[in-house]
Amino acid sequence: MKEIKLFRTISGQDYIASLVETTDTVYKVEKLLLLVVQTSANNMQVGFAPVSHPLIGYFDRQVNDEPPNVELNRGCILFVYNPSEDIAKNYSQATGTIQIATSIR
Repeated sequence: MKEIKLFRTISGQDYIASLVETTDTVYKVEKLLLLVVQTSANNMQVGFAPVSHPLIGYFDRQVNDEPPNVELNRGCILFVYNPSEDIAKNYSQATGTIQIATSIR
């Protein structure tokens, strides 16, 4: 199972992805999503959004039956950290086909 990681960029954006490989210059990831955090009075909500570019469309598309991968330049990443268990579970549900049970009765 690939590790789920959070990435904070030098521009202040937060991303979540499954880490495939790490080299000296890049993090190779798949299932890259933008982490969206909304806060109000005493409430914080976390959501996910697909990463897109106006000229090339959505990142992380599958092409020719190859697993989609995105390379994040290590020079643009401030830090990489592990998500909380809830965020990792929600990410897995959002990007996979397996549903995770929240409780057993």
